[in-house]
Amino acid sequence: MIKDNRGEIILLMGVLLSTIILSTSIYSSYLARVGSYVNEQSSKTLLPEFLNVKETLIYGINENADPLSEESIENAFETVKQDIFQREIKYGILFNATLDTIYPLDPIPIVRYAVITISLTDGDTYITDRICVQIGGR
Repeated sequence: MIKDNRGEIILLMGVLLSTIILSTSIYSSYLARVGSYVNEQSSKTLLPEFLNVKETLIYGINENADPLSEESIENAFETVKQDIFQREIKYGILFNATLDTIYPLDPIPIVRYAVITISLTDGDTYITDRICVQIGGR
């Protein structure tokens, strides 16, 4: 009598095929979630975040800049700008700022002012403001 293994081979192939399909679906669902985020602030207004970013920028520049050196002010501005950009982009918010001018306060040479344009957008809302920041003398 000859033993027939066709049924066992078909069963083994079915188990193997179902394992491959299951692992492929798990892997593809994992890949679909990688790099995605849920924007928790999508239903909220952008204004509180904008005010927070503005205060953070002012504080960061004042903490990192030497008011006697324009180069130090520019470097502090760029550093703080990049830090804020990196933090905001994680939440789907685009931040940009430009340092327009730096000028000294005439009677007090250790105090300078910087005019900065700030913009923030989440794709739906766009807020921009031009502010004058006092650097030093605090």
